[in-house]
Amino acid sequence: MAKWVRILLGTIMLTPLVSVAQEPSALGITAGDREVKLFWQPTDIENVSHYELYRSVYNGYLRLDSEATTFTDTGLDYGVTYYYALVVVDSDGNKWEIARGTPATPVDLPPSPPDEFKASGRDEEVRLRWSTLKSKDTVGYLLLRSLNEMPFTESTRPIITLDKMDSMYVDQQLVNGTVYTYNLISVDETGNRSEPASDIGVPLPVPEELTIRPADKTVHLTWSSNKQPNLSHYVLYRTNSVRESPEIQDFLARVDINDSTYTDTGLTNGLTYYYYLTLVDQHGYSNVYVEPVSAEPENLPPLAPSGLRVTTSLRDATIEWIRNPEPDVLRYHLYRSMGSTGDMENGVPIAQADANDTTYTDPGLDAGTAYFYYLTAEDDSGQLSNRSKQVSISIRGKPHGDRSLIYFIFPAGYALLLFLGMPL
Repeated sequence: MAKWVRILLGTIMLTPLVSVAQEPSALGITAGDREVKLFWQPTDIENVSHYELYRSVYNGYLRLDSEATTFTDTGLDYGVTYYYALVVVDSDGNKWEIARGTPATPVDLPPSPPDEFKASGRDEEVRLRWSTLKSKDTVGYLLLRSLNEMPFTESTRPIITLDKMDSMYVDQQLVNGTVYTYNLISVDETGNRSEPASDIGVPLPVPEELTIRPADKTVHLTWSSNKQPNLSHYVLYRTNSVRESPEIQDFLARVDINDSTYTDTGLTNGLTYYYYLTLVDQHGYSNVYVEPVSAEPENLPPLAPSGLRVTTSLRDATIEWIRNPEPDVLRYHLYRSMGSTGDMENGVPIAQADANDTTYTDPGLDAGTAYFYYLTAEDDSGQLSNRSKQVSISIRGKPHGDRSLIYFIFPAGYALLLFLGMPL
């Protein structure tokens, strides 16, 4: 070690120094994981050109900017003592020592724990994600798993060893509703282990058949209801860009576990929205990693009215239907024809109904006649839907039933006249 000190000091002495700076500032040093951080106070020497940093076991010097007050020396061997000297040079080439022979010994510290480690449940699996490490000597990770919220112990065996470039792992063939605790540990090239990064993952069913239908400033979502036990509710998230998993600020609505629809209103036409539907169990665990569906609201015509049916009462026909889901539906148009089942083109509009109406009575119909009805919906921008399914009804009784009475009275009167002997 003394040899390196002599080499260092000899190297500095080979360069003519005008003087030692008056009241020189000390060279501060912090030894870290295979690196040394150096820092000093700005010099009061005028016309400073630059600094020269010397280090033992280094041939020559490193030139630093005149405004520099810190430097980190990296890639060092741990356990070796290095000696540093700092020289300030003015614009005329004059040099002053700020410090000489200042020692520092890098150490071999354990790596940092993985950042942003997160476990997210899905159907019979847990997805684990984390950020790649800043530690330069990290060579990989150890992933450990235990049942329930068991604490990490040194005897826990890893389920897999991962490469330093990995940032995701999917743990599969798990049991839905079971609590799994995961610990991810960084390992450096000398075998040092970091503190574990921990999170809990619970596999849960994923809502199936999530479909989406855009409308004017509106998006309608439907999905298959889940019948599995121990489920509490759904949570729906909405974002304006694709994310790996939704955040708290993306929360849109809590939906009852028995519901399977949701309508999102007040949106902006032409803007793409992304929706994430998650399940939450009775313990509050959620499968927050789900695939999103997207939709772009636009001013489409209403859907064709549905659920159309007709019933009769004497000479009246009552037509009923299901109210359209679109919030911008303004009215309905009811058409009637007296042709065949397929003769919809000859339908005549007979009535208009308000958006909140779901029934209309067509009065005074002729007995013995078949009537055919269909419905269209109109929105507040004047767009018409396609026709609904056509329904028909036949009014019971004989056509023009009042004439039968005339036919009965005339023969009876004729017979009476003959009986009385009255001339005809």
